[in-house]
Amino acid sequence: MTTRQPASSDRVAAMVAWGAIASAAALVVVMLVMARDDDSGRDATASQRTTSALADNTSFQPSTPPRGPEPGGEPQVRAAADDILTAYNERDSAPLRAWACDRTTVTDDLFAGFSETVSFTRHGAPTIVGFTAEVPFVVSDDDRQRTGAMRLRWDGNRWCFVTAVSERA
Repeated sequence: MTTRQPASSDRVAAMVAWGAIASAAALVVVMLVMARDDDSGRDATASQRTTSALADNTSFQPSTPPRGPEPGGEPQVRAAADDILTAYNERDSAPLRAWACDRTTVTDDLFAGFSETVSFTRHGAPTIVGFTAEVPFVVSDDDRQRTGAMRLRWDGNRWCFVTAVSERA
């Protein structure tokens, strides 16, 4: 025969069990509320730091050219290309450096390997796409000719020289 505890003991045990469950649930809710309040405070602080860091950053470089007049069309590209090709033909790095988007890329020894008979001539219409242009040219050296392309970029005020590449002979 089993001995049975009085019914009141069962009720007390059940109430204790339910009380423990309710206490655990309340503790979880309190922890979640505190964590959410802490995160929102942290987000506001991070947002203030980010905003202030962006406001202090004066060295930001936009990916598009700076504000200025819209790029000139084909006549301006042709004029720039003609001046650049003249500098190549005269083997003069000073005007070429002045036309360069990055003046440090044009060195005084740029023409060291050029033959005296090499000449450059614009050949065909430029292709203009947004803030970039490509101008075809011909390189002549004695009886040989090869084609090439000069790349220009609108820097917000003018078309500047990026590079000139010709096919290998």
